[in-house]
Formats: sequence, C-alpha cells, structure tokens
Amino acid sequence: VRSIGEKAFAFCGALEQVTIGSSLRTLGSYAFADCDRLTRVRFYGAAPELGLHVFDDDRPGGYVPISGLTLYFTPEAGGWTAPVWNGYPTALWNRPFADVPAFAWYAPAADYVLEQGLMQGVGEGCFAPESPMTRAMLVTVLGRYAGQPAEGTNSFTDVPANVWYTQAVAWAAENGIVTGIGGGRFDPHGQITREQLAVILYRYCKAIGIDTSPSAELSAFPDAAKVSPYAAEALSWAVKTGLVTGSA
Repeated sequence: VRSIGEKAFAFCGALEQVTIGSSLRTLGSYAFADCDRLTRVRFYGAAPELGLHVFDDDRPGGYVPISGLTLYFTPEAGGWTAPVWNGYPTALWNRPFADVPAFAWYAPAADYVLEQGLMQGVGEGCFAPESPMTRAMLVTVLGRYAGQPAEGTNSFTDVPANVWYTQAVAWAAENGIVTGIGGGRFDPHGQITREQLAVILYRYCKAIGIDTSPSAELSAFPDAAKVSPYAAEALSWAVKTGLVTGSA
C-alpha cells in the first residue's frame, strides 16, 4: 500500500490502533478524521506526506488533533521529528524482536502475534522468523486465538500428557480441526506443510461458522498436480481468500 486515500477510515469510531507498512508514501486528507478512540498509529517506514487534518477531530471551533493519539516510528526510519510531527505527538517505537528487521515483509505480522498473545517468540528477545513451524505450534496458536478452550481429550499416542501443546491438540481434534496422520499419531514435531496449513485453517474457519465456500482454480500454479486430494478444496479456498499466494 503506497497511499491511503481521502477519508478512507474517517468516522471509524471503533478503531483504536493502526499499523502502517513501510511502503506507504502518502496519507490523504481526513484519512483517519474523527476516529475518536484511536490512540496509537505505528509506522514502519519513512514519514509520509500528509493531507489536511489526517488524524483530527471536527470540533465546533475547528479541527483539533485526536486527544490521546500518539504516532510511533522506528529509529531506522527517516523524515520523522520528535516530540511533535505536523502537530501530532510522536514517540520512538522500540520493537520487541531483535531478529525481525523493521522493514521485513513479515514484521507487522510478527509484532501482531506477540501483542495478541498468539506467539511468544523463542526467548532472549528473538522471534526466529526463518525457523519452520511445527504442527504442534500451529494448533497451539489457533488454540490461543480461540481463547484456550479446555474441551476435548487427547487420544494421540505421540502427544504426551500435560505438555505445552496437549490441550490445544485435544481441542482441535475434538472439533475436527485436526485428524492426525494415521495410526493414532498426530506428529506434533513434524514441520507443517503449506497444504496442511491451509487444511487446518479451513477446518477451523468452518468450525466457527465462517463461510468457506469461496474457491479459486489451482491450475494457474505449475505444481498444482502435487496438491494432495484431501487438501485441494482447502487450498482453493485459501488462494481465493488471499491466505496463500503461491511462491516464486
């Protein structure tokens, strides 16, 4: 996204936080005007060009900055001045993971999952962004997203009792989100494949009532023939919804 247009999010009264990627160059006039609950806007990149009253409230005496709003920017980004930038209070944004560069394509997602309690990193301030995800990790993230429900009984022979992923696996199996790999095994430490990821997310969305009927043709991908039959429907849905976009 290089530009957010005029009045794009104006009057969004429920909006509290916004994170803007490093590609943004301009913010149109009144883009976030009258978003009264907005308290934090974080920028990954250089200071953008601003239109009129981007973050202002319309008051009887004229437009004034939204009360309590702070704009955060990273030390690496250019064009910012503190403590006030174009009339808005600013602050340096000390990002949580030392191994996630501010301009990395996955940086907003890494910060998001930490803030939402979905992931906790690997310790010592690191996220390990290039490390593969296991089946146990994915199901644990989904369990946290679902509020860590306590339902289900673990029946997999390779899932020990009372380890960090046991309850999440039991919940996921109870709701048909995972079915194991056969022979009573779940393979918790197996690396999650792209098609397994699509299937698990597809089943989760279906379980909570999200419409999973949208689908896209997979024939545009030269390796479409390698898709396992059990995963074809889920991958078609994931492609259509933009969850996966293929790889170079």
